[in-house]
Amino acid sequence: MKALSIRCPWWWFILHGGKDIENRDWYCSYRGPVLIHASKWHEPHEAWADLQGAMAMMRRSGRMLLADVTLADMKRYGGHVIGQAEIADCVRKSDSPWFVGECGIVLRDVHPITPFPFKGALGLFDIPHSDGGAPVQTSAQESLFG
Repeated sequence: MKALSIRCPWWWFILHGGKDIENRDWYCSYRGPVLIHASKWHEPHEAWADLQGAMAMMRRSGRMLLADVTLADMKRYGGHVIGQAEIADCVRKSDSPWFVGECGIVLRDVHPITPFPFKGALGLFDIPHSDGGAPVQTSAQESLFG
């Protein structure tokens, strides 16, 4: 199954804040299901600035933050697959308050899954499937969204 690695705090806002577009500087031609991978990358000053920007974008979208979340909470799930979505489109313009930059990967039907550790990669990457069609889970799971 395809997966997309997303930095902190953006993955959290995709799962919980209504972020419907993942911004990239490359066009994504893939359409279909995708796993959301929380990147292990974590540079505190940049992540903090991104968190402030994400909260401002969420306010512009008319949504309210329903739970207290910290960067430390988010960092804990770096290097884990934490959600699933459908890539519906890739756009160069959008009215979404979350769109900035060159290309926006439009996400639909986003939902959290029980996290499992997996090494990410740049761009879209593949996560192997077990016999049942679900992604291979490489170790014991813990509930992120319990």
